[in-house]
Amino acid sequence: MQPFRGAHETAAFGHGNKITQVPQFHLVDIQKVWMRTGTYIGRKTGRSKESLQPGSGPRQTLVQAGNAMSRQAWAVILAGGLILFLSIGARQGFGLFFAPISADLGLSREAFARAVAFQYLLWGLAGPITGLLAERYSPVVVLVAGGALYAMGFFGAGLVAEPAALLLAAGLLIGLGLGGAHFGVVNAAVVQVVPAARRGSALGGVAALTALGQLFLLFFTQGTIDALGWRAAMGAHALLVLLIVPLAIVLGVARREVARPAPQAEPTRGTKALSQALRTPMFWLLSIGFAFSGLQVMFTMTHLPALVNDLGMSADHAVAALAAVSASSFVGSWWFGRLCDRVPAQWLLVFIYLARAAMAGVAWCVPFTPASLVVYFSVLGLVWMCTIPVTSHLAAQLFGVKALASIYGAIFLAHQVGGFAGTWLGGVVFDRTGGYTAMWLLIVVLCSLGAILASKVRSHAILGSPQRATASKGR
Repeated sequence: MQPFRGAHETAAFGHGNKITQVPQFHLVDIQKVWMRTGTYIGRKTGRSKESLQPGSGPRQTLVQAGNAMSRQAWAVILAGGLILFLSIGARQGFGLFFAPISADLGLSREAFARAVAFQYLLWGLAGPITGLLAERYSPVVVLVAGGALYAMGFFGAGLVAEPAALLLAAGLLIGLGLGGAHFGVVNAAVVQVVPAARRGSALGGVAALTALGQLFLLFFTQGTIDALGWRAAMGAHALLVLLIVPLAIVLGVARREVARPAPQAEPTRGTKALSQALRTPMFWLLSIGFAFSGLQVMFTMTHLPALVNDLGMSADHAVAALAAVSASSFVGSWWFGRLCDRVPAQWLLVFIYLARAAMAGVAWCVPFTPASLVVYFSVLGLVWMCTIPVTSHLAAQLFGVKALASIYGAIFLAHQVGGFAGTWLGGVVFDRTGGYTAMWLLIVVLCSLGAILASKVRSHAILGSPQRATASKGR
């Protein structure tokens, strides 16, 4: 008896007087069917046919497991969101230190703005470097170092007695600390453990927690300044941001527990991915638009307390306006993040930039009162922080999740260059003209241009990923 027969051979099986002809297949033919099926599935899922063999890859990655997320993935999202809750939230009310520091040290408005602008610039310059370090080593190492530097900066700022020392502590140390504990490192850690279909929602959730930090820590900043004085308030902020260190460790532990299969092909990452991204038009379209966003955000946040004071309102009205923008940013970030899973992200950016241009036009032509100030910033907050999850989502689509930390860090550098310009120009314009009218008009023009640039972005993948590489190899 032959153990295997050809594909068109038959075997006769007797049952009583009835003979049944049963087609028999050669083992080679079965293997061909299996390999063709694997090729088809690989094209649909981005996996190679070899990875579908029994025993290939001990565990399923979350990205391959449909839209479900494990408890470990949720832990990464929560820990990352809380890190940004502290790092960005503590930074939100930094402008509230302007009045007491200026009164105590005799600083001009331009001198304080110069220190803050230097902080923004260093924050941005550190982004690509910390992103590369996170990709090469671990995001935990970068976040721990960032949290420590951030705490040292706040502690040092509470001891300053002259403008140069303020530039060193509030500019250099806090800027470098923010560069380590910033969106690029955290968002890259998050998108690597969530399904692609839930990426926008995850990024929106992280941004929403960041907005909550801006809201609650704003009151913390004002309360500690009022109760303890600005020097002791700086020390309280140092202790607060030091909590980034244990949260980074929690994030690292949760990431290690997320199942990840061995990659079928090495993804483009590191300096190679960053250099490739820098040569693409899509990178520059995103970066230039993000720079215009940074100019508006940093100008408004830094100069709002002084603007409110110039209008004859108290510091409490500035706190109310900042609280309004942070509260509505929670809604806007979460909402636009979820929309990224349903709507092309570049068109969300177009809408956001046009809405911002319109709001800057309102600020130019409508005088502020205590009530209108809160209403204005409540509406503005809906399109305030949402550029971060939308831009991160687009960057992940274009350049892949493995290189997101460094590439988003480079895009964020453009944001901070714009923020440096907005912070510094705001002080110069006020000192030259006695008001901010020219800045509002500039923001209208630049945000409109940002919407045009965003409309030119196409959300197809540019840099290769393991899934794309193996899918192409299997065809």
